Amino acid sequence: MLIILGLILMIVIVLVGGDRGAMSLIALAGNILCLSLAIWLYAVGAPVFLVTAGAGILISCITLFYQNGTNIKTWSAFLAVAITMCVLFAFIYLVVWKSGAGGLNEIQAAGEDVFYYNMNLDISMPKVGNSRNCTQHVRSCDRYGTDSNNFRI
Repeated sequence: MLIILGLILMIVIVLVGGDRGAMSLIALAGNILCLSLAIWLYAVGAPVFLVTAGAGILISCITLFYQNGTNIKTWSAFLAVAITMCVLFAFIYLVVWKSGAGGLNEIQAAGEDVFYYNMNLDISMPKVGNSRNCTQHVRSCDRYGTDSNNFRI
């Protein structure tokens, strides 16, 4: 039933949105593939910062350049996203490093749902938290693709 509803949604998006709707669906599929690749790379032990930066840049390229074309406004939006990612990486890494944050706290570790998790991940949780916070901001900037006058970039 869920697959049928998903197909109906895709058909309606293409019918209502036309070429732009089809391009949005293709960009969404590309972003899902990029996110899947990033999760797989995290699981095999790739460096968290490099994977996050690469995935953020790739998702930004797919969202901005594929959907909106290549022009000066798109390049300026991409540059703004890249600068924002760099500033956020530095700031969040400093905050996480100074606070010593990472992993589960005592309350979360004592919960029943945690018993099924493998606690030996060999992944730096402060780096994962930093990466998640940076990509969350980038996705919110890329989602709308508009400038201050609400013109499509």
